Amino acid sequence: HNEAERAKIGQIYTEAAAATLEKGAYFTQLYGVVPDIVYRKNEDYTSILKRVKKLLDPNGILNPGHLCF
Repeated sequence: HNEAERAKIGQIYTEAAAATLEKGAYFTQLYGVVPDIVYRKNEDYTSILKRVKKLLDPNGILNPGHLCF
């Protein structure tokens, strides 16, 4: 693959993930661009998740960078 093809595939994947989420898809494995799409769509969930994370991991050392922040 060249860089242009890789970028196009990434764009198609992102658009497909967003479209399926809009239609009610449920993602059990959040990786790649999917977490950003899911967390932006569900601001209430994201807010609660951040609060729980802060309570359980106030120093931010558990699984850093793998949630919505």
